Amino acid sequence: MITATALIDPQNTISDIDRRIFGGFVEHLGRHIYDGIFEPTHPTAGEDGFRSDVIELVRELGVSTVRYPGGNFVSGYRWEDGIGPVAERPRRLDLAWHSTETNEVGLHEFAGWLDRVGSDLMLAVNLGTRGTQEALDLLEYANVDAKTEWTDRRRANGHPEPFGVTMWCLGNEMDGFWQLGHLNAEDYGKLASHTAQAMRMIDPSLELVACGSSGRDMPTFGSWERTVLEPYTCLTMSSALRTLLKTTSVSQAVYDALRESIVTTAEAPGSLLTETAIATRFGVARPTAKAALERLVSEGLLIRRPHHAAQVPQLTRDDIQDLYTNRATLEEAAVRNLAFDGTVPTEALIIHRQLIEHVRDDNRPALARADLDFHRALVLAQHSPRLAKMHGLLMGEIELCIGQVQSHRLMRPDDIAEQHQGILDAVAAGTMPLAGRLTREHITTARDRLLEHFDETTEGSVP
Repeated sequence: MITATALIDPQNTISDIDRRIFGGFVEHLGRHIYDGIFEPTHPTAGEDGFRSDVIELVRELGVSTVRYPGGNFVSGYRWEDGIGPVAERPRRLDLAWHSTETNEVGLHEFAGWLDRVGSDLMLAVNLGTRGTQEALDLLEYANVDAKTEWTDRRRANGHPEPFGVTMWCLGNEMDGFWQLGHLNAEDYGKLASHTAQAMRMIDPSLELVACGSSGRDMPTFGSWERTVLEPYTCLTMSSALRTLLKTTSVSQAVYDALRESIVTTAEAPGSLLTETAIATRFGVARPTAKAALERLVSEGLLIRRPHHAAQVPQLTRDDIQDLYTNRATLEEAAVRNLAFDGTVPTEALIIHRQLIEHVRDDNRPALARADLDFHRALVLAQHSPRLAKMHGLLMGEIELCIGQVQSHRLMRPDDIAEQHQGILDAVAAGTMPLAGRLTREHITTARDRLLEHFDETTEGSVP
């Protein structure tokens, strides 16, 4: 039996805890609403149809904020269906969960339920099958006090005062291929940015949350957030930081920022990173800085000798050779396994289409990211945690290598797209030897080009 000891020091306060981390969500999914919180025939149901036993339990939990109406459901939802007389509301097919939505519960009903529960409402807008205008209409209906067509309809529907919703989600899991209206990171970032700017023209004080990665196993995990946040550079730094810190832990935010600066060589090879300096730079406690540095050391993106500061490694020719040799071995095995089943991963196909768009636009940095994401998708399709972990560690150092040698400048976009297509075709045809050979040739070609550039521009070290 494993035992553990935890020491709690109430005098060592790092920061206040935002009550909103104790939030949840309610979605039109299965019995979540209908026959869950809303069941008019239940013995405990009130006149509004909501179960009082569930209300008491949720109130006991102390849930601070509840997101509504989803979830995957929101990407196909027309919010207007959920207002007005219940008997006149349309029944709609719900493509997310393959069911029929009766719209018996909508904005008014759910807001009333939250009043009884004692939680705040967080609304999600549909950026899957709809867009900026529909989000503005919902915001106007819910929050504006002036006399307009939408606010008149709200008053006619029994709510004279605005709902006063301050927190809004800009879509749901838009990185997922399962999502209605699924977008790549660049397109979603633009749509979310345009929608955010438009909504803040109505109310600048709104707190808006963009979609992050759906999970750590997503091929675009990490890179998705970087790309999505790029359009927000027009915002004030404090606003951008508030958004970032609300969607990730402080430790994760510090790690992400440091990792990005290392692989892009903003932290030059040989740079020393101390816990004190990192804690000061990000305004965090030293244990938080230490955790981020230790994680980067474990991934090979920093090196650290006992009693010394962490240091950004300066990759050598032998390092490049070793990294790409091992990468070729892992990826060749993964692709041969896929070809054995003749299974082409859906995510790899999606990323390949995005890569072709980057080729057409001659967007070299985005192309480099898509190239790596494509290979990650092939490996993750094995559903092997150990293989994914080994490959993930290699790819971290590969990113460092690409940054230090500036290899995205060496890319031949048309060749990369053609080689990826060849690999996918071989996998689909079930030709294991060909799929493996094309994968190894693709990686060794990239390695040889890197080494040639390395030899031309260095005399034993990366500039």
